[in-house]
Amino acid sequence: YVAVSSHMTGSALLGFAICLSNTWGLTLYVLLLSYGLVEVPRSFWYEASLSKSLEYCYYEAAVTHDATERAADDLVATKTIMDNISRSLQGSYAYRLQFNAIEDQYKALENVDLKMDGKLSDFSETALYEEIKEAKEPDLPLLKKLNAHCRSSIRKYFRFRDKLQDI
Repeated sequence: YVAVSSHMTGSALLGFAICLSNTWGLTLYVLLLSYGLVEVPRSFWYEASLSKSLEYCYYEAAVTHDATERAADDLVATKTIMDNISRSLQGSYAYRLQFNAIEDQYKALENVDLKMDGKLSDFSETALYEEIKEAKEPDLPLLKKLNAHCRSSIRKYFRFRDKLQDI
């Protein structure tokens, strides 16, 4: 089409063919050197192999179990901090309703036995942990951060627990 529409001569057509062959060769070179063309058949091969599928399931179960334990430990550490703050607060604390709303989120965990001690958690290494430990009475911005952390910890734990049950 290009040769007819632009009235190419023989030498121009030869140059165009060389350009197309170089483009095709470089495209194949990039595809064959990357994992794209190799990984597709390999993934089919692994999915067809029961032993490879079983190994992958074992791997996923171990990773998810580890993540579930870390999330449970994070929950225990956060709950411990919440209990300590609750014990130290006065009855006339200005943000008592907001603090109680954060504590009520942990009612979702009443029937869950976490069996953790809070020592695996990375929460104790965060700036929020230090900020909470230093505050005698948390102010509203700190309660917002604590609420966000509690919600994400609970969500993360239940997500990993459900994923582990699906495996």
